Amino acid sequence: MEHMMKHMEKVCDTSVSEADLANHSAWKGQFTEEHFDQVQKAQEPYSYLLGKEDQGLTIAWKNEEGSISKAVFELVEEKEEAKQVWFFQNRKPHYRENIDELIPLMLHCDKEKCRPLA
Repeated sequence: MEHMMKHMEKVCDTSVSEADLANHSAWKGQFTEEHFDQVQKAQEPYSYLLGKEDQGLTIAWKNEEGSISKAVFELVEEKEEAKQVWFFQNRKPHYRENIDELIPLMLHCDKEKCRPLA
């Protein structure tokens, strides 16, 4: 893990990630209470929204128990290949080039169960 982290650097300009996320069907920009209400009212578990809070870029989803869960994620620079990748850390770090590949890891479910809320 230390070797992998040596080659990663946080991208300081979060507008880069926001611009990338702006076209995602689940992107809401700055989260509001109405957005969390929308997640809570979702019928299916693993329904989610992407947005921004004070802590950074955030995903909010309805978990299997019917409660709202949240996780913070980042866009980081991979130095060896000079490309940007999405990063999320739970028990171990996860890096993916595509945000849709990272979402199932954040929600702890199969990709087929992830449901973006428009």
